[in-house]
Amino acid sequence: MRGWIPRIALIFLAPVAAFVLLEAVLRISDYGFATQFFVQAAQPGEYTTNQRFGERFFPKALARTPIPTLLSKQKDPGTYRIFVLGESAAMGIPEPAYSFGRVLEVMLREIYAGARFEVVNAAMTAINSHAILPIARDCASFQPDLFVALIGNNEVVGPFGPGTVFGTMPPVLWLVRVNVWQTSTRTGQLFRNVLAKFRKQSEPVEWRGMEMFLDKQVAWDAAALHGVYGNFRRNLEDIAQTAERAGAAVLFSTVPSNLKDSPPFASTQPDNERWQELYRRGVELETAEQWSDALTAYRQAAALDGESAELHFRIGRCHLALNQTGAARDAYIAARDRDLLRFRADSVLNGIIRKLRGTRVYVVDAETEFGLAGHERFYEHVHLNERGNYELARLIAQRFDSVAPPWIKRKGSMPSMEAVAAQLALTDWDRYKLARQMKAMMDRPPFTNQTGSAQARSKREKALYRMEENARTAGAMEHARRSYENALAKRPADLLLHVRWAEFLRDERQYGRAAEEWRILNSRLPGIANWLAAHAAVLADAGRIEEAVSQYRQALRVDPASDVALFGLGSAFAAKGDYQEAALQYGEALRINPRYAEVHNNLGLIHLARGDLERAKASFASAVKYQPDFAAAHYNLGGVLMQQGKAEEAARQYRIAVSQRPQFAEAHYNLGLLASRAGRLKEALAHYADAIRLKPDYPEAHNNMGTAFAREGDMKRAVHHFSEAIRLRPDYTPARQNLSKALQSARRR
Repeated sequence: MRGWIPRIALIFLAPVAAFVLLEAVLRISDYGFATQFFVQAAQPGEYTTNQRFGERFFPKALARTPIPTLLSKQKDPGTYRIFVLGESAAMGIPEPAYSFGRVLEVMLREIYAGARFEVVNAAMTAINSHAILPIARDCASFQPDLFVALIGNNEVVGPFGPGTVFGTMPPVLWLVRVNVWQTSTRTGQLFRNVLAKFRKQSEPVEWRGMEMFLDKQVAWDAAALHGVYGNFRRNLEDIAQTAERAGAAVLFSTVPSNLKDSPPFASTQPDNERWQELYRRGVELETAEQWSDALTAYRQAAALDGESAELHFRIGRCHLALNQTGAARDAYIAARDRDLLRFRADSVLNGIIRKLRGTRVYVVDAETEFGLAGHERFYEHVHLNERGNYELARLIAQRFDSVAPPWIKRKGSMPSMEAVAAQLALTDWDRYKLARQMKAMMDRPPFTNQTGSAQARSKREKALYRMEENARTAGAMEHARRSYENALAKRPADLLLHVRWAEFLRDERQYGRAAEEWRILNSRLPGIANWLAAHAAVLADAGRIEEAVSQYRQALRVDPASDVALFGLGSAFAAKGDYQEAALQYGEALRINPRYAEVHNNLGLIHLARGDLERAKASFASAVKYQPDFAAAHYNLGGVLMQQGKAEEAARQYRIAVSQRPQFAEAHYNLGLLASRAGRLKEALAHYADAIRLKPDYPEAHNNMGTAFAREGDMKRAVHHFSEAIRLRPDYTPARQNLSKALQSARRR
């Protein structure tokens, strides 16, 4: 018997010893990457978010990154430190600088005395509670006082969920946690990399946002959801225990979503002729605004089969039109819960949050407080706009009295939304930029599959045009500039505020000042590939091409797979006239991200410069395929088609460009040129007039407008426009010749 004990011990200890030895060898040889959420920064005692943390849960090409942050391991005396946990809504998409966590920090500083509030946003895009739990455990070693958690939107589509595209879903929680643990080891990373080489490719090769999940539909009564709910409850309970062990409180918020203005992304269509007949009848009546009759038809359909999310959404719309708010909200919730693409926290997940209990566990029921929420609080389905972030932060701030320790005392009142915006430098320029970002996302699937998507898109385009007009006025830009300067004077160490300021300066074409901002940011927090690439971009704008190339190469040393840096490097070489090297860099960017529309567009420009119209056309066509709202690419495609003599096809592309960017003077000019060639002079004059209105110093437009007036026999106007073209460009020979002919013709008359 004694002889068996060593043998048994050897059986168990040998694999452990082999693992420890291999792990040591891999770490000494610097294989793999650090997996904790915070890593040592350049300055002693400072830590920053680990930009490779996401690789624990996603393939490298798809890995999302946390917000670049600096914090010390030890808090300064009198500091109250809050960590925000969650997904993209908590992160603050489209712009973390205006997340609810940032708003909350402003509110708490205004309302309470006795503490310096420090809010650290530890949220990330695309993750769920399986990834958030290890983040919370890492945050626990940084002296937290409070965790604020907004979690639930990605439980089905995030890592290990039944609707995910990121690998497969283990059946039980302990297997999930073993998987998460092994990726934190270098040995686990080695085996994962080896297996990836032999595994059949089934995951996306580049990030395409929500579009990647179109075929990952999960019904609301799917058996797999029972595991999701159980895992979610356990993960949140463990987050609460982590906070308790760290001496911190935790405040969970239920997850609000856009109920009334975000139709389902995917819905069942029952194979029942009577159901379909009633549904079609209901749609006809609803379109005619016969709400009561439509509701009757929809209810009869629901009695036959109540699984359709779209049916419940339409029922909600009818109730709302009849001012039956309570019934409308119930129907909209039913629609959300039955959506087959589960990008929103459903009723069961929010119910789990409401039932959380603990000594220092607090719950804010934001879903209930938001009521029948729509676009007044959300950009789209879950991401909060300015008002939404403000209202969520206000709910949490109002609950803070229950959480606050005795040494923190009230001193003031709740700041207004306008006062918060001033402190964060949220200006009309920023609002326009954020709306443009969200429009680009919402112009793609699955949003384009929603009911009424065409009308919603048209409405967004018109609203965005008005926002740009307002934001671009001299007064608005001056107000934005002053707002940034005032905010920076009060928050000089605010990294995100400096990032926004650098972007504003670039937009103002103050490239030297923007480059200096990026230089300071990159010296303060080195190793952020996107920041290095942003610095390179403004250097290129300033004409400092060699410096830009050097900076892009530095970004690629940090992240060799940065398609943004490769695109920028290609553009820098193109600016130098080195088209061969530019094409090589663009090709590498497309290898990493085949759908990168701007790269396709710039490759088209290279082919065009080389006189290869067919390849140019193919590149521009790819650009508009992958980014349908890319006005410049439509314009460039129109130019190739015009050179090929395909006037109608060219005009179609120019019209698309103008519809997407109404202030596109050059597109109006080319439409005028095509109309003039076809003999449609009145149409040509209208387009030339638009071009001149948008770009008064446009000599070609004045010259062609003069030619059109001359062809109509209006020599007085023709002479005016030829003269204006010459004033704008004194050496413009065609305009001088046209003016001479027009004057001679006028004298003969």
